Amino acid sequence: LAVILLFAALLLLFINPLRVEYFFTRYFILFAIGGIAAVLYLKLQNHKTRIDSHIWSFIVLLMLLAALFYPDTFSPLHVLLMTLFFIPVALGNTLFGLFKTKASVYLGEISYSIYLLHGAVLYILFSAINIDISEISLVHFLVWLPFIGLLVILFSTLTYLYIEKPFLEYSRENNLIKNIKAFAAIKFNRNTD
Repeated sequence: LAVILLFAALLLLFINPLRVEYFFTRYFILFAIGGIAAVLYLKLQNHKTRIDSHIWSFIVLLMLLAALFYPDTFSPLHVLLMTLFFIPVALGNTLFGLFKTKASVYLGEISYSIYLLHGAVLYILFSAINIDISEISLVHFLVWLPFIGLLVILFSTLTYLYIEKPFLEYSRENNLIKNIKAFAAIKFNRNTD
């Protein structure tokens, strides 16, 4: 009941958002969707082969294309489309095997570094060169995009190899992740009983 009430509150704060300075409640729904994906992942561990079927891959592809071409980003429909893309992928859908390729696995490994660094790389590039991005034509943007992407991947690889990976190895050696999962399982099971 508490989980349902929390989700209802987050949904209400998405539909009728509050803004205080840089704090905007509209984005809380994304955390709720991530939480739903985590709960489903724990509950459906034995059904991963079903979610990686061609039918689900087709649905995932449709949702991704619909979300990419839907003009009103972050509207309730857009969030629903992205949710219907995200949850099956989080549960193990490989989009016809695309997410099993070496390139996809590699990008997945460094994805947290990409998430953290892409904004800094863009800021430094456009500030150092002093370019007003609103004045760049679409053609110039598309020409420079692969180079900027490669630069982000290069920096993300370095931070992954020299910062993130050593800490991940340390946590594995000391069973930190296993202890956190065990704690979460105990809390989750206690709340559902």
